[in-house]
Amino acid sequence: MKNVEELIKVELSALKSIHSVLPRIKNSKEKEQLTSIWQDHLDVVNKLKKFASKEFKDEEAKSGPWGAFASAFTKGASLFGDKTALKALKFGEEHGLNEYRDAVKNLHLDPQLKDLIQKEILPVQEKHIRTIENYLH
Repeated sequence: MKNVEELIKVELSALKSIHSVLPRIKNSKEKEQLTSIWQDHLDVVNKLKKFASKEFKDEEAKSGPWGAFASAFTKGASLFGDKTALKALKFGEEHGLNEYRDAVKNLHLDPQLKDLIQKEILPVQEKHIRTIENYLH
């Protein structure tokens, strides 16, 4: 069962992964798009924090094992070139999409948060995947 703090960790993982890949992307248009995706994830973190418990602090909001794996995976992939790095980022975006789809099934999740996820976050995640897929073809 996903809660908002877990979703924030997913977003922090995405930020970390994109940040690790950005310096290795040579194509300026791809780099610009990835920077935009990074900003989208940062915006989502800020929106999600409004729903987090009072006890939840930024220093507790580490991306956890998934963040470490994602960062290592994307760094390793980026050594093999832009396409492989983009495939790694796409994998991460798909993982995030699935996490949000699972979250909206949580009966205990704040209805306003569910609404935010369904109307704003899911469409943005889907857009990220399409954007990355366009660069892969």
